[in-house]
Amino acid sequence: MGGKTPGPGSASFAAADIQRQLARQTRGARRELFQQLAETLATGRVPEARTPEVQRAVEAAAQQASAGVRGAEEQVAKAGLGRSSYGIQTIEQARGAGGQAVGGIPTEAAAQIIGQAPGLVNAAQNIIARNLGVQQQGQAASAMAGAQAQAQTLGAATAGATALVSIIAAAAL
Repeated sequence: MGGKTPGPGSASFAAADIQRQLARQTRGARRELFQQLAETLATGRVPEARTPEVQRAVEAAAQQASAGVRGAEEQVAKAGLGRSSYGIQTIEQARGAGGQAVGGIPTEAAAQIIGQAPGLVNAAQNIIARNLGVQQQGQAASAMAGAQAQAQTLGAATAGATALVSIIAAAAL
C-alpha cells in the first residue's frame, strides 16, 4: 500500500526539483549566516564579517552624539548657565545619553543576529518535514512538534543570551 513516487513531468516532481535547486543556490549564504550565528552565540559579540557595518553605525551615532553635546553646550552658553551646576549637569547628561546610544550598537547588532536563530531552526525543520513525503506524514508531524519545541527552547536561550550580552556590554562601559 505504498504511495507512488512522483515521476518527471508531475507537478510535485517539478516543485521538488525547484526546491533542490533553491537549496543548492542558497547553500553558501545559509552556511555564512549559520556561521555568524554560531560565532555570535559563542562569543556574545558581532562576528568579524559584520564588524565593518557595525563600525559605520557606531561612527554615525558618535557623530550625532557629538553634535547633540555641542548643541547642548551652545544652548547652555546662550542661557548664561555654562559654569552653573545645572549647565554642567545638562551637558554631562547629553554626553551620557550619546555614549549609551553609541555603546549599545554592537550589543544590539549581536542581539539581532541571535534573534534570528529560532526562525532559522523553524525554517530548516519545515523544509525537512516537507521533504519527508506523504508516506511519512506521521513522522513529519512528530518532527514538526520537535522543531517547534526546539525553536521555543532556542527562543528562551536567545532571550537569555541577549540579556547576558547586554549585561556584559553594560559592565564594559
